[in-house]
Amino acid sequence: MKDLAAPKKDAARARSHRPKLINEIKGEAGPSRARVTPGVGSLNIRGASAGGSGRDAARAAVATRLQRTLLSKAKPALKQAKPLEVWRDFVNRRYNAEIGFLNLERMQEDQTLKDAKLFPPGHPRSTDKEGSVIFKMAAQLKPPVTTISLAHNHLQSLSKVATIAHYLPDIVNLSLEGNNLRIWKDLDTISALTDRKDKLSKLKELILIGNPIREDDIKAGKLEAYRSGIARRFPSLEMLDQEPMTRIAFASEPGASGTPPVHVGELPASLIFPADMCPSFITGLNGNEAIIPNFLTRFFKLFDDERAALAEVYSDHATFSFQAQTSIPARARIQGFQHKLPNQTKLEWSPWLASGSRNLMRVSQQPGKLLSSMHFGRDAAVSTVMKLPGTKHDITGSAEKFCLDAWPVAETLFLSVHGQFEEKANHGLRSFDRSFVLGAPADGSRAKLAGWDLEILSDQLVVRNYSSHEAWKPGPMLVQAVDEQGAAQAMAQLPPAVQAPLQALPEHQRAPMAQLIARTRLKGEFAFDCLDNSGWNLDNAFKKFEQVKCAGRPEDVPASIRRYSNPLFLCFWIEAYDLSTCLFGTDVRSESVLY
Repeated sequence: MKDLAAPKKDAARARSHRPKLINEIKGEAGPSRARVTPGVGSLNIRGASAGGSGRDAARAAVATRLQRTLLSKAKPALKQAKPLEVWRDFVNRRYNAEIGFLNLERMQEDQTLKDAKLFPPGHPRSTDKEGSVIFKMAAQLKPPVTTISLAHNHLQSLSKVATIAHYLPDIVNLSLEGNNLRIWKDLDTISALTDRKDKLSKLKELILIGNPIREDDIKAGKLEAYRSGIARRFPSLEMLDQEPMTRIAFASEPGASGTPPVHVGELPASLIFPADMCPSFITGLNGNEAIIPNFLTRFFKLFDDERAALAEVYSDHATFSFQAQTSIPARARIQGFQHKLPNQTKLEWSPWLASGSRNLMRVSQQPGKLLSSMHFGRDAAVSTVMKLPGTKHDITGSAEKFCLDAWPVAETLFLSVHGQFEEKANHGLRSFDRSFVLGAPADGSRAKLAGWDLEILSDQLVVRNYSSHEAWKPGPMLVQAVDEQGAAQAMAQLPPAVQAPLQALPEHQRAPMAQLIARTRLKGEFAFDCLDNSGWNLDNAFKKFEQVKCAGRPEDVPASIRRYSNPLFLCFWIEAYDLSTCLFGTDVRSESVLY
């Protein structure tokens, strides 16, 4: 019996040397951290343990469960900070309150977010929630955020940061530099064209440098189209890609007290400029006025047919530069020259841009290009001139196609020429402005020996989209007057969803669009097409609309309508007649072309 009791005593002694559970949790050492392990000859069967009875096994199981319970209760103290706390710390660390700048650049590289396994916008595993959390916290910062940079975040669209307009509608500057935005749809979630109620209506500066949507257009020679597209989507912009947006305005004359004068009552609608357009102006030549047309006739003939021979007329120290102005003037767009003239769609800007266009609005921040696009000396000037696309100036045609201004300046003569030429490669028309500084050639000089009465000291050429010689036609200069009262009344009649896209249009397009839509209930794209093919004349557009509406059969559609360059409007008519889906007045049944 004594031998049978011995194992119990040994087991009790073994248990007394085990560390307490609380000590294990705290990391404190007890009398001994050794555990009793089965010997070589012990049993390894369920319900049996070495060196003890079934009661010992039960006690060990209870102790194990107790230990797990205590450890599970202790785990929260060992957890990392909550995600919201990490995001808040991240936003606070990235905010410069002195200048109102929230720096959200390269968020995927932030070590704190990596450690917390949080995925910012642009990360493949991110969702819409992260952007909302960031901007909601940013909206609580004091003073308010005015500038945000989301540069270099691998953003392929702005859908995951679209809530920026909801939480931070008053931001003034936004950088999206170095992302992967490729198409207009990628931008439209925060632009004025979005269906969302929240807009970035106070945005003054936007940077998209390094995004394919910009860089691809620049490579294709479509920079002006890119800037125009951005202007439509963000009409409040003043700076795009660190360059000013072109805006034309007249400054107010200050009053005697230095403050702008106050006008009481309704301002009259101006239909003409206060001064008339004058004819060509040549003065100060003391009866030698014929020297100007003689010089230009000879110069343009060589420029068109034998440019190498122009080396005789440029002085040794002459300068030459040129600029390709790719945007279409508003009046030319309204008159539809790009579509009405037969060869305009064949014209391309890439040959001009590849020759070194010097647009100071774009190269002023690029010293290297600023210098390389200004050509010094006779050889450099003529070499550049010879690289430009071939031209044909109609110097023997109608004189009204050119406008000349010339007057002496010190010992030189300033000469400005406005006109048009035909590109030889495709027979399309372009307008141009050319400014010369001319001097009298010295005896024995190349110009004098070649029979030139004048030599070129400076030559600056600006090539533009064709805008017709009507621009300098002598007489009253018409103003693109807008019926603001009628436009406002028409706009008030339209649903908010129809008004929103119109706000992004220029005023001279927004007003007739609102009035035509109000009168016809056409959808925006059809109203735009109708006006565009009517030279943006509201009365003509409505007449064409009535012609299409009242035609009884497809073959009754007038030939003038059938010749539309854009088939949308004709398709609308065919749908109206053949499918009975678009009748007007009280019989409207279509949802496809009417709002």
